[in-house]
Amino acid sequence: MPKEYAKLGNGEFGECYHAVLARLLNKEFFLEFIDFNDAKVFCETVADCPEVPNSVKKVHLGVTANWIWQHFHEGIQQDALKKINLKAKKEEWLFPNEFSQHLSSDKKLLIWLRTKTYKSHRNISLKAIDQIESLCKERNTMPLFVGPKIAGMKDSSIGIWDFYKNDWIKKSDSIAKQLWILNQLYISGGVLGSIGMMSGAMDGLAFYCGRKVLFIARKEDVTPRMLRVSSSVPQLNWIECYYNQSFEGLGESSLGEIDRKIWGEQVGI
Repeated sequence: MPKEYAKLGNGEFGECYHAVLARLLNKEFFLEFIDFNDAKVFCETVADCPEVPNSVKKVHLGVTANWIWQHFHEGIQQDALKKINLKAKKEEWLFPNEFSQHLSSDKKLLIWLRTKTYKSHRNISLKAIDQIESLCKERNTMPLFVGPKIAGMKDSSIGIWDFYKNDWIKKSDSIAKQLWILNQLYISGGVLGSIGMMSGAMDGLAFYCGRKVLFIARKEDVTPRMLRVSSSVPQLNWIECYYNQSFEGLGESSLGEIDRKIWGEQVGI
């Protein structure tokens, strides 16, 4: 394989998961971190993270999809999670008290709230939230929201919201800690899976923890990059939706696929 490198800048959080996974799969692929120390620390936690050698070809971050598509295997998940868990044990990480009420055996579904200004037509809608909540109610499952609360949501909504702003998480190795906390919710909190609009922030649970993640997107937004990635990572599932200008809600076929993927299949690894 030719030696290549890509730049990863501050704010490219979702890209971090893809880029570091590509580094794990291809030791001839290097990363240069631009004002993004959290991503560099994460790379050092789950992979090796050497300086970019001289005379290496620069490529776009999008090439990470090719490495994942061609070389992904579940042993990578197991190795990465083992490294995160070893660090958690060595440093005596403790699940934050403010989220500990969610460590119960009651069935839960993590619902991610995408509210970005970048390609805002892909943000989740209140109608879709209601639709997924209705599915949860039918299946005796508690919706547990991740991300900033959206205006118009029910006052009774429960979530860990922007948990990543917790002081202990931000202090050091924040990305690995986020994955560790979310994975504990799968292990000890009854979480069956995660769902949300297509956003790289969700992908880490599938890549590094082997946990079920469903992302909602139109075919034109998935092709070709995320179609390749999701076809090679078994726990990353594409739920196709249909709209023209902005996402409003889910059709019956999409809701049926969500129902089958979350409640109709055996969970996780």
